[in-house]
Amino acid sequence: MLGKTFENVYQEIEDNKNPHIWSSLAGKTLDDTGTFVNCPRKPNEDDANYRYRLMNWVLRNEASNTTAISA
Repeated sequence: MLGKTFENVYQEIEDNKNPHIWSSLAGKTLDDTGTFVNCPRKPNEDDANYRYRLMNWVLRNEASNTTAISA
């Protein structure tokens, strides 16, 4: 039972590493993701613009982490 739970958790992590994860985010799920990474939606911002901004925000921050760790 515990093994299956960990298997599900690891699969969810792997699934979320894929770029296509962004294409499935919309509405509240997109807002929740933005809140989780501290990049909230701007007032009246539509899903497409927010998704694009959020993807770029995450990629920039990943690059910054790599630079800081390598320094």
